[in-house]
Amino acid sequence: MKYLFILFAILIIVSCAGVKTTRDINPLTIKKGMRHLRLKGNFSTTFPGLRQSLQFSLKLAEKDSLKFEVFGPMGMIVGRLFATPKRFLFYNVITSEAFTGAPSAKNLNLAMNLPLSYSDFVSFLRCEPAQAIETFVLDSSYTSDGKVLFKTVQKGFVDYVLVRQEDNHIVQQQRKLVDGIVLLNVFYDEYNEYDGFNIASSIKFNFPKLSGTVFVNNSSVKINEEYVKPFNFAIPSSVKIRKFD
Repeated sequence: MKYLFILFAILIIVSCAGVKTTRDINPLTIKKGMRHLRLKGNFSTTFPGLRQSLQFSLKLAEKDSLKFEVFGPMGMIVGRLFATPKRFLFYNVITSEAFTGAPSAKNLNLAMNLPLSYSDFVSFLRCEPAQAIETFVLDSSYTSDGKVLFKTVQKGFVDYVLVRQEDNHIVQQQRKLVDGIVLLNVFYDEYNEYDGFNIASSIKFNFPKLSGTVFVNNSSVKINEEYVKPFNFAIPSSVKIRKFD
C-alpha cells in the first residue's frame, strides 16, 4: 500500500508538470544571438507640414553603433546618420547641414524628424522591448484571446508590450505617460524568419501627440553579416555642424 501511494504521488507530480500554459512562460525575449542586423527597404513619414517617402539602408552592430542612409530618386543619397548610445552625427546632403549631439528623442527629432531615442529606435527595429526584460510584469487586466499584455513602469511613463501567444511575436508596443496620455504606438506585421530570428517586414510608428506616423517596410533583411568598414563618415569642411546638448 505504501508503494502504491508513492507511485500515485509521482504520477500526479508528472502530470501537473506537463500542464503548462503560455501564460506561465514569459515570451518577452532579447535576440541574444543576433549580433548584427542589416535592413533595406523604404520608409515614409507623415507629420503636419511634412510628407515624404524614401528608400533606406541600415546597418546595426550589436546595439553599439548604427549607420542609416536615406536615398531619393535614382538612388541619390539625401541623408546619412551615424549613431552610438552616446553620440550621433546626421548629415543632410540636400540642405548641406550637419547635426551632432546626444542621441535623445528630442535631438534626433530636431535633426532628422525622428522622435525616438537611439536606444528605443534600435530596440524597436530588432522587434524587442525597449526596457529590460526583468522589469516587465503580466498585466492581468487585459483579456484577449490569443494575446497577452506585459507592462513595465519607468520614471514618468509606462511601456506596454502585446504578444501573440501562438508564435510569441510582438504585435504592438505602447508608451504612455503616467497620466494616461499615449506618446507612442509601434505596430508589427508580416513576420519572417531569417537565420532563426523573426523580424517584422512592416513596422508602423505612431506619435499621437505629434499627429505623426512613420512606416518602415523591410524588403531585405540580413542577420550577423560581417562589417569590414567603420560606420562613421567625414563631413565636408564647407558644412557647418550644429551641436545639440
